Amino acid sequence: MQNVIPILFTTNMEGIEIMKVSIFSLLFNAKPNTFYEIFIFHSDISISTQDELIKYFNQFSNYKITFFNLKKYQEKYELDKIYRKNESIIKVNWPFEMYYFLFSFEVFSNYKKIIYIDIDTLVNSDLLELYSIELNTCFAAVKCAIIGEWIKLQNQLFKYNRLNELPKIYNKAFLSKDEYEFDKYSNSGVLLINLEKMKKVCNLNTVFLNARKYNFHDQDIIGYCFKNEITNIDLKYNFCIHFFNDDAFENTCEIFNLPINQVDYYMNRSSIIHYSIRPKPTYFFNHKTIRLIKKLGSINKYIDLISLFDINKPKEYYGLLTDEYEQVKLLSSNWKQGLYSFCKINRIYEKAFYIWAIYWAKMMNL
Repeated sequence: MQNVIPILFTTNMEGIEIMKVSIFSLLFNAKPNTFYEIFIFHSDISISTQDELIKYFNQFSNYKITFFNLKKYQEKYELDKIYRKNESIIKVNWPFEMYYFLFSFEVFSNYKKIIYIDIDTLVNSDLLELYSIELNTCFAAVKCAIIGEWIKLQNQLFKYNRLNELPKIYNKAFLSKDEYEFDKYSNSGVLLINLEKMKKVCNLNTVFLNARKYNFHDQDIIGYCFKNEITNIDLKYNFCIHFFNDDAFENTCEIFNLPINQVDYYMNRSSIIHYSIRPKPTYFFNHKTIRLIKKLGSINKYIDLISLFDINKPKEYYGLLTDEYEQVKLLSSNWKQGLYSFCKINRIYEKAFYIWAIYWAKMMNL
Protein backbone atom coordinates (compact mmCIF):
# COMPACT_ATOMS: atom_id res chain seq x y z
CA MET A 1 0.00 0.00 0.00
CA GLN A 2 1.35 3.38 -1.03
CA ASN A 3 1.66 6.19 1.50
CA VAL A 4 0.70 9.55 -0.04
CA ILE A 5 2.30 12.47 1.78
CA PRO A 6 1.52 16.11 0.82
CA ILE A 7 4.51 18.47 0.98
CA LEU A 8 4.34 22.25 0.66
CA PHE A 9 7.10 24.62 -0.46
CA THR A 10 6.76 28.37 -0.97
CA THR A 11 9.16 30.36 -3.11
CA ASN A 12 9.70 32.96 -5.81
CA MET A 13 12.06 32.90 -8.79
CA GLU A 14 15.06 33.74 -6.62
CA GLY A 15 14.57 30.59 -4.57
CA ILE A 16 14.35 28.09 -7.44
CA GLU A 17 17.98 26.97 -7.36
CA ILE A 18 18.06 26.23 -3.65
CA MET A 19 14.63 24.54 -3.72
CA LYS A 20 15.85 22.12 -6.41
CA VAL A 21 18.29 20.55 -3.99
CA SER A 22 15.70 20.30 -1.24
CA ILE A 23 13.19 18.53 -3.49
CA PHE A 24 15.90 16.24 -4.85
CA SER A 25 16.91 15.21 -1.33
CA LEU A 26 13.24 14.59 -0.48
CA LEU A 27 12.74 12.26 -3.46
CA PHE A 28 16.17 10.64 -3.21
CA ASN A 29 15.48 9.45 0.35
CA ALA A 30 11.85 8.37 -0.14
CA LYS A 31 10.98 4.76 0.57
CA PRO A 32 9.58 2.68 -2.35
CA ASN A 33 6.04 2.83 -0.96
CA THR A 34 6.02 6.61 -0.38
CA PHE A 35 4.51 8.99 -2.92
CA TYR A 36 5.00 12.73 -2.44
CA GLU A 37 2.35 15.19 -3.58
CA ILE A 38 4.54 18.28 -3.83
CA PHE A 39 2.84 21.66 -3.92
CA ILE A 40 4.70 24.88 -4.68
CA PHE A 41 3.09 28.19 -3.72
CA HIS A 42 4.64 31.07 -5.65
CA SER A 43 3.99 34.50 -7.16
CA ASP A 44 6.15 34.73 -10.27
CA ILE A 45 7.31 31.35 -11.64
CA SER A 46 6.64 31.10 -15.38
CA ILE A 47 5.25 27.96 -17.04
CA SER A 48 8.54 27.37 -18.85
CA THR A 49 10.47 27.58 -15.58
CA GLN A 50 8.00 25.17 -13.97
CA ASP A 51 8.56 22.66 -16.77
CA GLU A 52 12.31 23.08 -16.51
CA LEU A 53 12.19 22.51 -12.76
CA ILE A 54 10.27 19.27 -13.09
CA LYS A 55 12.83 17.93 -15.59
CA TYR A 56 15.43 17.82 -12.82
CA PHE A 57 13.51 14.98 -11.19
CA ASN A 58 12.77 12.74 -14.19
CA GLN A 59 14.77 9.93 -12.61
CA PHE A 60 12.09 9.60 -9.91
CA SER A 61 8.55 8.29 -10.30
CA ASN A 62 7.28 8.65 -6.74
CA TYR A 63 6.07 12.24 -6.94
CA LYS A 64 3.83 14.82 -8.54
CA ILE A 65 4.50 18.58 -8.52
CA THR A 66 1.69 21.12 -8.68
CA PHE A 67 2.21 24.88 -8.80
CA PHE A 68 -0.15 27.47 -7.32
CA ASN A 69 0.24 31.19 -8.01
CA LEU A 70 -1.02 32.92 -4.86
CA LYS A 71 -0.24 36.52 -5.70
CA LYS A 72 -3.96 37.32 -5.39
CA TYR A 73 -3.74 36.44 -1.68
CA GLN A 74 -0.68 38.66 -1.34
CA GLU A 75 -2.70 41.56 -2.73
CA LYS A 76 -5.89 40.70 -0.85
CA TYR A 77 -4.20 40.79 2.56
CA GLU A 78 -1.91 43.74 1.70
CA LEU A 79 1.32 41.96 2.49
CA ASP A 80 3.25 44.84 0.94
CA LYS A 81 2.34 46.93 4.00
CA ILE A 82 4.30 44.66 6.34
CA TYR A 83 7.81 45.83 7.20
CA ARG A 84 10.04 42.92 6.16
CA LYS A 85 13.61 44.05 6.69
CA ASN A 86 16.14 41.72 8.30
CA GLU A 87 19.47 43.31 9.16
CA SER A 88 20.84 40.79 11.64
CA ILE A 89 23.35 39.36 9.12
CA ILE A 90 22.73 40.78 5.67
CA LYS A 91 20.46 43.68 4.73
CA VAL A 92 17.66 41.93 2.92
CA ASN A 93 13.90 42.06 2.59
CA TRP A 94 12.17 38.82 3.49
CA PRO A 95 10.09 37.63 0.51
CA PHE A 96 6.30 37.87 0.60
CA GLU A 97 6.14 34.15 -0.15
CA MET A 98 7.21 33.33 3.41
CA TYR A 99 3.61 34.07 4.47
CA TYR A 100 2.05 31.83 1.83
CA PHE A 101 1.83 28.68 4.00
CA LEU A 102 -0.93 30.48 5.92
CA PHE A 103 -3.16 30.17 2.86
CA SER A 104 -2.87 26.38 2.72
CA PHE A 105 -6.21 25.68 4.41
CA GLU A 106 -7.95 27.80 1.76
CA VAL A 107 -6.23 25.95 -1.09
CA PHE A 108 -6.52 22.34 0.10
CA SER A 109 -9.75 20.59 0.95
CA ASN A 110 -8.80 16.93 0.45
CA TYR A 111 -6.05 16.71 3.08
CA LYS A 112 -6.35 16.75 6.86
CA LYS A 113 -2.74 17.78 7.33
CA ILE A 114 0.29 18.77 5.29
CA ILE A 115 4.04 19.10 5.84
CA TYR A 116 5.44 22.55 5.13
CA ILE A 117 9.22 22.78 4.59
CA ASP A 118 11.41 25.82 3.97
CA ILE A 119 13.31 25.62 0.71
CA ASP A 120 16.71 25.95 2.46
CA THR A 121 16.56 22.40 3.80
CA LEU A 122 17.88 18.93 3.09
CA VAL A 123 15.58 15.98 3.72
CA ASN A 124 17.68 13.02 4.80
CA SER A 125 14.99 10.41 5.39
CA ASP A 126 11.50 9.35 4.41
CA LEU A 127 8.96 11.66 6.08
CA LEU A 128 6.20 9.16 6.84
CA GLU A 129 7.22 9.15 10.50
CA LEU A 130 6.85 12.95 10.69
CA TYR A 131 3.57 12.89 8.80
CA SER A 132 2.20 10.22 11.14
CA ILE A 133 2.53 12.39 14.26
CA GLU A 134 -0.87 12.87 15.88
CA LEU A 135 -1.83 16.53 16.16
CA ASN A 136 -5.14 16.01 17.93
CA THR A 137 -6.44 19.52 18.70
CA CYS A 138 -3.19 21.33 17.89
CA PHE A 139 -2.79 23.69 14.95
CA ALA A 140 0.70 22.44 14.13
CA ALA A 141 3.70 20.49 15.30
CA VAL A 142 6.59 22.91 15.04
CA LYS A 143 9.93 23.97 16.43
CA CYS A 144 13.54 23.49 16.30
CA ALA A 145 13.00 22.86 20.00
CA ILE A 146 13.78 25.59 22.50
CA ILE A 147 14.61 28.23 19.88
CA GLY A 148 13.49 30.85 22.39
CA GLU A 149 16.04 29.61 24.89
CA TRP A 150 18.71 29.94 22.23
CA ILE A 151 17.73 33.59 21.64
CA LYS A 152 17.80 34.15 25.39
CA LEU A 153 21.27 32.61 25.52
CA GLN A 154 22.56 34.98 22.83
CA ASN A 155 21.24 37.91 24.85
CA GLN A 156 23.06 36.73 27.96
CA LEU A 157 26.35 35.89 26.25
CA PHE A 158 26.73 39.00 24.15
CA LYS A 159 24.67 41.51 26.13
CA TYR A 160 22.68 41.77 22.94
CA ASN A 161 18.92 42.19 22.99
CA ARG A 162 17.32 40.83 19.85
CA LEU A 163 14.21 42.83 20.59
CA ASN A 164 16.04 46.14 20.32
CA GLU A 165 16.75 45.71 16.63
CA LEU A 166 13.05 45.41 15.86
CA PRO A 167 10.38 48.13 15.92
CA LYS A 168 9.31 49.09 19.45
CA ILE A 169 5.75 48.02 18.78
CA TYR A 170 7.10 44.49 18.25
CA ASN A 171 8.38 44.45 21.81
CA LYS A 172 4.91 45.24 23.14
CA ALA A 173 3.44 42.33 21.22
CA PHE A 174 5.78 39.77 22.73
CA LEU A 175 6.54 41.15 26.16
CA SER A 176 4.56 39.86 29.09
CA LYS A 177 5.37 41.29 32.54
CA ASP A 178 8.69 42.51 31.11
CA GLU A 179 9.65 38.96 30.14
CA TYR A 180 9.91 37.65 26.61
CA GLU A 181 7.86 34.46 26.23
CA PHE A 182 10.80 32.41 25.00
CA ASP A 183 9.08 29.10 25.48
CA LYS A 184 6.31 30.14 23.08
CA TYR A 185 8.57 31.16 20.21
CA SER A 186 9.19 28.61 17.45
CA ASN A 187 11.14 28.19 14.26
CA SER A 188 8.72 27.95 11.33
CA GLY A 189 11.08 26.18 8.91
CA VAL A 190 9.29 22.84 9.31
CA LEU A 191 5.58 22.61 10.12
CA LEU A 192 3.21 19.69 10.29
CA ILE A 193 0.00 21.67 9.78
CA ASN A 194 -3.40 20.51 10.95
CA LEU A 195 -5.48 21.94 8.08
CA GLU A 196 -8.81 21.23 9.77
CA LYS A 197 -7.74 22.98 12.97
CA MET A 198 -6.13 25.80 10.99
CA LYS A 199 -9.41 26.48 9.24
CA LYS A 200 -11.10 26.87 12.62
CA VAL A 201 -8.52 29.03 14.41
CA CYS A 202 -6.88 30.98 11.58
CA ASN A 203 -8.70 34.23 10.85
CA LEU A 204 -6.44 35.60 8.14
CA ASN A 205 -7.82 39.11 8.43
CA THR A 206 -6.84 39.19 12.10
CA VAL A 207 -3.51 37.47 11.46
CA PHE A 208 -2.40 40.00 8.87
CA LEU A 209 -3.82 42.90 10.83
CA ASN A 210 -1.39 41.90 13.58
CA ALA A 211 1.36 41.28 11.04
CA ARG A 212 1.01 44.83 9.72
CA LYS A 213 0.66 46.30 13.20
CA TYR A 214 3.69 44.55 14.70
CA ASN A 215 5.75 44.01 11.53
CA PHE A 216 5.69 40.23 11.91
CA HIS A 217 7.48 37.79 9.66
CA ASP A 218 6.19 34.23 9.36
CA GLN A 219 7.94 32.95 12.48
CA ASP A 220 6.56 35.76 14.61
CA ILE A 221 3.03 34.96 13.41
CA ILE A 222 3.38 31.39 14.64
CA GLY A 223 4.88 32.52 17.95
CA TYR A 224 2.31 35.21 18.63
CA CYS A 225 -0.96 34.25 16.95
CA PHE A 226 -0.82 30.50 17.53
CA LYS A 227 1.46 30.12 20.56
CA ASN A 228 -1.17 28.13 22.48
CA GLU A 229 -2.08 25.96 19.49
CA ILE A 230 1.23 24.22 18.82
CA THR A 231 3.08 21.14 19.97
CA ASN A 232 6.80 20.38 19.85
CA ILE A 233 8.54 17.96 17.53
CA ASP A 234 11.95 16.38 17.82
CA LEU A 235 15.04 18.41 16.91
CA LYS A 236 15.88 15.86 14.19
CA TYR A 237 12.99 17.20 12.06
CA ASN A 238 14.40 20.72 12.01
CA PHE A 239 18.11 20.77 12.77
CA CYS A 240 18.91 24.48 12.37
CA ILE A 241 22.66 24.62 11.92
CA HIS A 242 23.03 28.27 12.91
CA PHE A 243 22.20 27.38 16.52
CA PHE A 244 25.52 25.57 16.75
CA ASN A 245 27.89 28.42 15.90
CA ASP A 246 31.17 28.52 17.75
CA ASP A 247 30.35 31.55 19.89
CA ALA A 248 27.72 29.62 21.81
CA PHE A 249 28.47 26.04 20.83
CA GLU A 250 28.85 24.46 24.27
CA ASN A 251 25.92 26.37 25.74
CA THR A 252 23.66 25.46 22.85
CA CYS A 253 24.57 21.79 23.20
CA GLU A 254 23.63 22.02 26.87
CA ILE A 255 20.25 23.60 26.03
CA PHE A 256 19.47 20.89 23.48
CA ASN A 257 20.85 18.17 25.77
CA LEU A 258 23.38 17.10 23.14
CA PRO A 259 26.88 15.84 24.01
CA ILE A 260 29.36 18.10 22.22
CA ASN A 261 31.19 15.14 20.68
CA GLN A 262 27.94 13.82 19.19
CA VAL A 263 26.64 16.91 17.39
CA ASP A 264 28.01 15.78 14.02
CA TYR A 265 26.38 12.41 14.56
CA TYR A 266 23.08 14.03 15.49
CA MET A 267 23.19 16.29 12.44
CA ASN A 268 23.92 13.31 10.18
CA ARG A 269 20.96 11.36 11.53
CA SER A 270 18.60 14.33 11.35
CA SER A 271 15.62 13.84 9.07
CA ILE A 272 15.72 17.50 8.01
CA ILE A 273 18.74 19.83 8.13
CA HIS A 274 17.71 23.48 7.99
CA TYR A 275 20.26 25.92 6.54
CA SER A 276 18.80 28.83 8.46
CA ILE A 277 21.77 31.05 7.67
CA ARG A 278 23.12 33.49 5.14
CA PRO A 279 24.79 33.02 2.77
CA LYS A 280 22.89 29.95 1.55
CA PRO A 281 24.79 26.93 0.19
CA THR A 282 23.94 27.85 -3.41
CA TYR A 283 26.33 30.74 -2.93
CA PHE A 284 29.02 28.12 -3.49
CA PHE A 285 27.31 25.37 -5.50
CA ASN A 286 25.43 26.08 -8.71
CA HIS A 287 25.48 25.29 -12.42
CA LYS A 288 28.46 27.62 -13.01
CA THR A 289 30.77 25.17 -11.26
CA ILE A 290 29.68 22.02 -13.11
CA ARG A 291 32.46 22.05 -15.72
CA LEU A 292 35.17 22.47 -13.12
CA ILE A 293 33.84 19.67 -10.92
CA LYS A 294 33.56 17.35 -13.92
CA LYS A 295 37.19 18.09 -14.75
CA LEU A 296 38.30 17.34 -11.21
CA GLY A 297 36.23 14.15 -11.12
CA SER A 298 34.58 14.52 -7.71
CA ILE A 299 32.88 17.02 -5.46
CA ASN A 300 35.42 16.34 -2.71
CA LYS A 301 38.33 17.33 -4.94
CA TYR A 302 36.41 20.45 -5.89
CA ILE A 303 35.82 21.41 -2.27
CA ASP A 304 39.46 20.77 -1.36
CA LEU A 305 40.67 22.83 -4.30
CA ILE A 306 38.40 25.78 -3.54
CA SER A 307 39.10 25.81 0.18
CA LEU A 308 42.89 25.32 -0.11
CA PHE A 309 43.51 27.45 -3.19
CA ASP A 310 46.74 29.49 -3.08
CA ILE A 311 46.73 32.50 -5.38
CA ASN A 312 50.55 32.54 -5.39
CA LYS A 313 50.71 29.21 -7.20
CA PRO A 314 50.37 29.20 -11.02
CA LYS A 315 47.52 27.55 -12.91
CA GLU A 316 49.90 24.82 -14.06
CA TYR A 317 50.31 23.73 -10.43
CA TYR A 318 46.61 22.82 -10.34
CA GLY A 319 46.48 21.54 -13.92
CA LEU A 320 43.87 24.16 -14.89
CA LEU A 321 43.23 26.24 -17.97
CA THR A 322 43.30 30.04 -17.59
CA ASP A 323 39.51 30.44 -17.38
CA GLU A 324 39.25 27.56 -14.91
CA TYR A 325 42.02 29.07 -12.82
CA GLU A 326 40.25 32.43 -12.72
CA GLN A 327 37.03 30.72 -11.71
CA VAL A 328 38.76 28.89 -8.86
CA LYS A 329 40.32 32.16 -7.72
CA LEU A 330 36.94 33.84 -7.62
CA LEU A 331 35.19 30.92 -5.90
CA SER A 332 38.00 30.56 -3.40
CA SER A 333 37.59 34.17 -2.36
CA ASN A 334 33.83 33.73 -2.02
CA TRP A 335 34.21 30.47 -0.14
CA LYS A 336 36.54 31.93 2.45
CA GLN A 337 34.55 35.11 2.81
CA GLY A 338 31.16 33.40 2.97
CA LEU A 339 32.05 30.24 4.88
CA TYR A 340 35.13 30.68 7.02
CA SER A 341 34.61 34.27 8.12
CA PHE A 342 30.91 33.60 8.67
CA CYS A 343 31.41 30.70 11.05
CA LYS A 344 34.90 31.65 12.28
CA ILE A 345 36.22 28.17 13.12
CA ASN A 346 33.48 26.61 10.94
CA ARG A 347 32.77 23.72 13.34
CA ILE A 348 29.24 22.71 12.31
CA TYR A 349 28.86 24.82 9.19
CA GLU A 350 31.63 23.25 7.13
CA LYS A 351 30.24 19.77 7.75
CA ALA A 352 26.75 20.96 6.80
CA PHE A 353 27.99 22.57 3.59
CA TYR A 354 29.75 19.35 2.64
CA ILE A 355 26.47 17.46 2.98
CA TRP A 356 24.72 20.03 0.79
CA ALA A 357 27.46 19.73 -1.83
CA ILE A 358 27.08 15.96 -2.03
CA TYR A 359 23.34 16.22 -2.67
CA TRP A 360 23.89 18.95 -5.22
CA ALA A 361 26.46 16.85 -7.07
CA LYS A 362 24.11 13.85 -7.13
CA MET A 363 21.31 16.00 -8.48
CA MET A 364 23.52 17.22 -11.29
CA ASN A 365 24.69 13.65 -12.03
CA LEU A 366 28.30 14.51 -11.30
